[in-house]
Amino acid sequence: MEDKKDNINNTNEDVEILDFNDSNASLDNNQDNVVQNEIVDEISPDKNNNVEVHPTDNNTKETVIKKETVKKIVTEQKVEDNKDNKNNNNNSSNNDKEVKEKNSIDKTTTNNTPNNNVVVKEVVVKKKSIASIIVMIIVFLLLILAIFALPYVTEFLDKDKAINNQTSNNTEQTNQENNTIENNGEFKSGIDVEKALTDVKDIKSYSFENVTDVYVKDKNSETLSIKNDNIYSFNETKYKIEMNKLVADFSYDTVDYYEKLDNTYNSYLQDITTKEYTKSEINVDGFNTIYNLFPNTIDYLIEDNEVENEKQINVNGENHINITLNTSIDILKNLSFETNRIQNKIDISKLSIDGVNVDLYFDQDKNLYKIEFSIEDKNIYQEDIDGDIESAVSKYTFEDFNEIKDISIPSI
Repeated sequence: MEDKKDNINNTNEDVEILDFNDSNASLDNNQDNVVQNEIVDEISPDKNNNVEVHPTDNNTKETVIKKETVKKIVTEQKVEDNKDNKNNNNNSSNNDKEVKEKNSIDKTTTNNTPNNNVVVKEVVVKKKSIASIIVMIIVFLLLILAIFALPYVTEFLDKDKAINNQTSNNTEQTNQENNTIENNGEFKSGIDVEKALTDVKDIKSYSFENVTDVYVKDKNSETLSIKNDNIYSFNETKYKIEMNKLVADFSYDTVDYYEKLDNTYNSYLQDITTKEYTKSEINVDGFNTIYNLFPNTIDYLIEDNEVENEKQINVNGENHINITLNTSIDILKNLSFETNRIQNKIDISKLSIDGVNVDLYFDQDKNLYKIEFSIEDKNIYQEDIDGDIESAVSKYTFEDFNEIKDISIPSI
């Protein structure tokens, strides 16, 4: 009986070791209460905490042992569960720490990894790209403004250059004019006009150009233009005439030749359409009608001239002299002629002017190199035309003195 009590006491001690109110217990409280109540019903401690067994039947001890075994199993399970919970809590805590550390490491890594640098570089590249686009747009606008402003800048620079050149030329001219100015303040070249004309009168090599521009109103009251441009080139024994005529939209040009061979005079006339030449023999008057235009004009000008004005001019960087002579309209008689190819007969009685201004041009060595004058009168053009002449200008120029060396006659 004492052994039984000891066993019961030991069992009771094992039971008392359990803490069913442990907050970390894994079993359900209801299950604990059920087991506890069952044991209490079978075992009731006395005042000395000794367990009394009710010997109601023979199975009591077995029942107690079985219940004790169950309770021990339950207790052991609770302890294991408590350990597992603690381990789980520890593992959970460790996992939380690992997650936190990992997150911390990830953040640190993210801040220091090359990928983050790539993002930063991409932002910088985008900013640079936008800046480049803005700069390109500004440059493009400046180029457009420069293109539009270029004509104005060029015009301004040209004007400024012209002003500077004019100022420089005026300064040069003033300095050079000081050497030839008389007491009355007018420029005097000191050139003997009659002598200068006489020196060129007998030359045989020169060119003569006569250009006449005419504006005519036809029967339909429409204005059309007529232009005759004839260039004569002379040497000792030959001359040629380059003729170009323009009437409205129609034009043609030909080149004729004339030659003197001892006492024989020939003409080479070009067909307007075929451009083929026809050779004919002409008399001396037919040859001299054009050949003597220049000497006859110079003779008249020597006999009838009055110095109208003298001035110094700049030609290709050189200081030249221009002397204007006034002469009678009769000088045109020496330039009036008519052939089967050229109609240039002038009736001076039909002109409204009574005088002609002739310009003589001298180089820096005071040698005469050009004679030029113009007639502005609607009746200077006297060919037969349909319509009324509204205006006409005829210009005469003699130059290239002693420069026409040879004239080639076409072969037939």
